[in-house]
Amino acid sequence: MKKQKEQEPPTQKEIMKNYACTFAAGYTAGMAGEIFTAWQDNQFTPEGLTRHTIRDNCWISGVQQVAKDYSKALLKSNSKFREFSSTNPFIFGAATGLPMWAITRAFATPLQNVYKKDTPLYQNYARSVAEDVTYHTIKNGLDEVVAAYVFPIVLPKFENPALKKLVEGSIAGIVGGSTYVLAWPAKTVLTGQSLAAAAKLGVKNTPKVAIKKIVYGLARPEFVKLINSK
Repeated sequence: MKKQKEQEPPTQKEIMKNYACTFAAGYTAGMAGEIFTAWQDNQFTPEGLTRHTIRDNCWISGVQQVAKDYSKALLKSNSKFREFSSTNPFIFGAATGLPMWAITRAFATPLQNVYKKDTPLYQNYARSVAEDVTYHTIKNGLDEVVAAYVFPIVLPKFENPALKKLVEGSIAGIVGGSTYVLAWPAKTVLTGQSLAAAAKLGVKNTPKVAIKKIVYGLARPEFVKLINSK
Protein backbone atom coordinates (compact mmCIF):
# COMPACT_ATOMS: atom_id res chain seq x y z
CA MET A 1 0.00 0.00 0.00
CA LYS A 2 1.32 3.42 -0.91
CA LYS A 3 2.15 5.76 1.90
CA GLN A 4 -0.29 8.67 2.10
CA LYS A 5 1.32 11.92 1.07
CA GLU A 6 1.90 14.19 4.04
CA GLN A 7 0.09 17.50 3.96
CA GLU A 8 2.42 20.32 3.10
CA PRO A 9 2.72 23.08 5.69
CA PRO A 10 1.06 26.38 4.73
CA THR A 11 3.21 28.98 3.03
CA GLN A 12 3.99 32.30 4.70
CA LYS A 13 1.53 33.99 2.34
CA GLU A 14 -1.23 31.54 3.31
CA ILE A 15 -0.51 32.09 7.01
CA MET A 16 -0.72 35.86 6.62
CA LYS A 17 -3.98 35.56 4.65
CA ASN A 18 -5.38 33.37 7.41
CA TYR A 19 -4.46 35.90 10.11
CA ALA A 20 -5.88 38.74 8.00
CA CYS A 21 -9.23 36.93 7.84
CA THR A 22 -9.09 36.26 11.57
CA PHE A 23 -8.39 39.92 12.32
CA ALA A 24 -11.16 41.17 10.02
CA ALA A 25 -13.71 38.78 11.53
CA GLY A 26 -12.56 39.65 15.05
CA TYR A 27 -12.89 43.36 14.28
CA THR A 28 -16.39 42.81 12.87
CA ALA A 29 -17.42 40.75 15.90
CA GLY A 30 -15.99 43.45 18.14
CA MET A 31 -18.09 46.06 16.37
CA ALA A 32 -21.24 44.00 16.92
CA GLY A 33 -20.35 43.55 20.59
CA GLU A 34 -19.67 47.26 21.09
CA ILE A 35 -22.94 48.27 19.43
CA PHE A 36 -24.79 45.92 21.78
CA THR A 37 -22.94 47.34 24.79
CA ALA A 38 -23.81 50.88 23.70
CA TRP A 39 -27.46 49.85 23.61
CA GLN A 40 -27.14 48.22 27.07
CA ASP A 41 -25.59 51.39 28.50
CA ASN A 42 -28.18 53.71 26.93
CA GLN A 43 -25.51 55.19 24.64
CA PHE A 44 -27.05 54.09 21.36
CA THR A 45 -26.74 57.58 19.92
CA PRO A 46 -24.53 59.15 17.22
CA GLU A 47 -22.28 60.51 19.99
CA GLY A 48 -22.20 57.20 21.86
CA LEU A 49 -21.47 55.15 18.76
CA THR A 50 -18.64 57.39 17.54
CA ARG A 51 -16.60 57.37 20.76
CA HIS A 52 -12.95 56.46 20.23
CA THR A 53 -13.30 53.66 22.82
CA ILE A 54 -15.65 51.77 20.51
CA ARG A 55 -13.22 52.03 17.60
CA ASP A 56 -10.31 51.04 19.85
CA ASN A 57 -12.18 48.03 21.25
CA CYS A 58 -12.91 46.81 17.72
CA TRP A 59 -9.18 46.92 16.89
CA ILE A 60 -8.41 45.15 20.17
CA SER A 61 -11.00 42.47 19.39
CA GLY A 62 -9.36 41.76 16.04
CA VAL A 63 -5.88 41.63 17.55
CA GLN A 64 -7.08 39.32 20.32
CA GLN A 65 -8.44 36.80 17.81
CA VAL A 66 -5.13 36.81 15.93
CA ALA A 67 -3.23 36.48 19.22
CA LYS A 68 -5.39 33.50 20.18
CA ASP A 69 -4.80 31.70 16.87
CA TYR A 70 -1.09 32.54 16.98
CA SER A 71 -0.81 31.22 20.55
CA LYS A 72 -2.47 27.96 19.50
CA ALA A 73 -0.10 27.58 16.55
CA LEU A 74 2.88 28.36 18.77
CA LEU A 75 1.89 25.74 21.34
CA LYS A 76 1.24 23.13 18.65
CA SER A 77 4.87 23.47 17.56
CA ASN A 78 5.64 21.61 20.81
CA SER A 79 4.84 17.89 20.58
CA LYS A 80 3.42 17.67 24.11
CA PHE A 81 1.01 20.56 23.62
CA ARG A 82 0.10 19.24 20.17
CA GLU A 83 -0.92 16.02 21.93
CA PHE A 84 -2.83 18.00 24.59
CA SER A 85 -4.84 19.75 21.86
CA SER A 86 -6.67 16.46 21.29
CA THR A 87 -6.21 14.55 24.58
CA ASN A 88 -6.58 17.37 27.12
CA PRO A 89 -8.22 20.37 25.45
CA PHE A 90 -8.67 22.28 28.72
CA ILE A 91 -4.92 22.27 29.47
CA PHE A 92 -4.14 23.20 25.87
CA GLY A 93 -6.65 26.05 25.79
CA ALA A 94 -5.66 27.32 29.23
CA ALA A 95 -2.02 27.43 28.15
CA THR A 96 -2.94 29.92 25.40
CA GLY A 97 -4.39 32.37 27.94
CA LEU A 98 -1.18 34.11 29.00
CA PRO A 99 0.50 34.49 25.58
CA MET A 100 -2.77 35.56 23.96
CA TRP A 101 -3.51 38.19 26.59
CA ALA A 102 0.09 39.44 26.80
CA ILE A 103 0.14 39.98 23.02
CA THR A 104 -3.29 41.62 23.08
CA ARG A 105 -2.35 44.01 25.88
CA ALA A 106 0.95 44.85 24.13
CA PHE A 107 -1.24 46.38 21.44
CA ALA A 108 -4.12 47.61 23.63
CA THR A 109 -2.18 49.36 26.41
CA PRO A 110 -0.48 52.02 24.24
CA LEU A 111 -3.68 52.39 22.18
CA GLN A 112 -5.58 53.29 25.36
CA ASN A 113 -2.80 55.29 27.03
CA VAL A 114 -2.30 57.58 24.04
CA TYR A 115 -5.37 59.54 25.15
CA LYS A 116 -3.99 60.13 28.65
CA LYS A 117 -1.85 63.22 29.01
CA ASP A 118 1.73 62.72 30.26
CA THR A 119 1.27 58.94 30.49
CA PRO A 120 3.94 56.58 29.10
CA LEU A 121 2.47 54.34 26.41
CA TYR A 122 3.18 51.13 28.32
CA GLN A 123 2.31 52.34 31.79
CA ASN A 124 0.39 49.63 33.73
CA TYR A 125 0.96 47.07 30.94
CA ALA A 126 2.03 44.31 33.35
CA ARG A 127 -0.86 45.06 35.69
CA SER A 128 -3.39 44.99 32.85
CA VAL A 129 -2.10 41.54 31.87
CA ALA A 130 -2.12 40.22 35.45
CA GLU A 131 -5.61 41.48 36.29
CA ASP A 132 -7.40 39.55 33.53
CA VAL A 133 -5.08 36.68 32.62
CA THR A 134 -6.92 34.29 34.96
CA TYR A 135 -10.20 35.02 33.17
CA HIS A 136 -8.68 34.38 29.74
CA THR A 137 -6.83 31.28 30.94
CA ILE A 138 -10.02 29.67 32.25
CA LYS A 139 -12.17 30.84 29.34
CA ASN A 140 -9.75 29.62 26.66
CA GLY A 141 -9.55 26.25 28.42
CA LEU A 142 -13.34 25.95 28.60
CA ASP A 143 -13.69 27.12 24.98
CA GLU A 144 -11.50 24.23 23.84
CA VAL A 145 -13.45 21.72 25.97
CA VAL A 146 -16.75 22.96 24.53
CA ALA A 147 -15.38 22.85 20.97
CA ALA A 148 -14.08 19.30 21.48
CA TYR A 149 -16.88 17.69 23.50
CA VAL A 150 -20.04 19.83 23.53
CA PHE A 151 -20.46 21.30 20.05
CA PRO A 152 -19.95 17.95 18.20
CA ILE A 153 -22.80 16.42 20.23
CA VAL A 154 -25.20 19.36 20.50
CA LEU A 155 -24.93 21.22 17.18
CA PRO A 156 -25.75 18.28 14.82
CA LYS A 157 -29.15 18.07 16.53
CA PHE A 158 -30.12 21.34 14.84
CA GLU A 159 -30.63 21.27 11.08
CA ASN A 160 -31.55 24.93 10.71
CA PRO A 161 -28.26 26.88 10.19
CA ALA A 162 -29.58 30.01 11.93
CA LEU A 163 -30.77 28.03 14.96
CA LYS A 164 -27.46 26.15 15.04
CA LYS A 165 -25.53 29.45 15.16
CA LEU A 166 -27.86 30.75 17.87
CA VAL A 167 -27.25 27.66 20.03
CA GLU A 168 -23.49 27.85 19.41
CA GLY A 169 -23.45 31.52 20.40
CA SER A 170 -25.62 30.91 23.46
CA ILE A 171 -23.29 28.20 24.76
CA ALA A 172 -20.26 30.43 24.16
CA GLY A 173 -22.03 33.27 25.96
CA ILE A 174 -22.76 31.10 29.00
CA VAL A 175 -19.12 30.01 29.12
CA GLY A 176 -17.84 33.57 28.77
CA GLY A 177 -20.28 34.96 31.32
CA SER A 178 -19.78 32.27 33.96
CA THR A 179 -16.00 32.60 33.71
CA TYR A 180 -16.21 36.02 35.40
CA VAL A 181 -17.34 34.20 38.55
CA LEU A 182 -14.81 31.38 38.13
CA ALA A 183 -11.98 33.93 37.81
CA TRP A 184 -13.24 36.01 40.74
CA PRO A 185 -10.87 34.59 43.43
CA ALA A 186 -7.83 35.85 41.49
CA LYS A 187 -9.54 39.10 40.48
CA THR A 188 -10.50 39.97 44.06
CA VAL A 189 -6.91 39.50 45.24
CA LEU A 190 -5.60 41.84 42.53
CA THR A 191 -8.36 44.45 42.39
CA GLY A 192 -10.66 43.88 45.37
CA GLN A 193 -13.56 42.97 43.06
CA SER A 194 -16.58 41.63 44.96
CA LEU A 195 -18.29 38.38 44.01
CA ALA A 196 -21.50 40.32 43.35
CA ALA A 197 -19.65 42.61 40.92
CA ALA A 198 -18.15 39.60 39.11
CA ALA A 199 -21.59 37.99 38.81
CA LYS A 200 -23.13 41.23 37.56
CA LEU A 201 -20.38 41.59 34.94
CA GLY A 202 -20.94 37.99 33.87
CA VAL A 203 -24.68 38.50 33.43
CA LYS A 204 -24.14 41.73 31.50
CA ASN A 205 -21.49 40.29 29.16
CA THR A 206 -23.09 36.89 28.46
CA PRO A 207 -25.16 38.19 25.50
CA LYS A 208 -22.20 40.23 24.23
CA VAL A 209 -19.98 37.12 24.14
CA ALA A 210 -22.79 35.22 22.39
CA ILE A 211 -23.23 37.95 19.77
CA LYS A 212 -19.49 38.14 19.10
CA LYS A 213 -19.29 34.35 18.70
CA ILE A 214 -22.17 34.31 16.21
CA VAL A 215 -20.88 37.27 14.19
CA TYR A 216 -17.32 35.93 14.13
CA GLY A 217 -18.55 32.53 12.92
CA LEU A 218 -20.57 34.16 10.14
CA ALA A 219 -18.00 36.77 9.13
CA ARG A 220 -14.81 34.73 8.95
CA PRO A 221 -15.82 32.39 6.09
CA GLU A 222 -16.92 35.44 4.09
CA PHE A 223 -13.54 37.12 4.59
CA VAL A 224 -11.81 33.86 3.59
CA LYS A 225 -13.82 33.80 0.35
CA LEU A 226 -13.09 37.48 -0.26
CA ILE A 227 -9.33 37.26 0.28
CA ASN A 228 -9.01 34.07 -1.78
CA SER A 229 -10.86 35.65 -4.69
CA LYS A 230 -8.12 38.26 -5.10
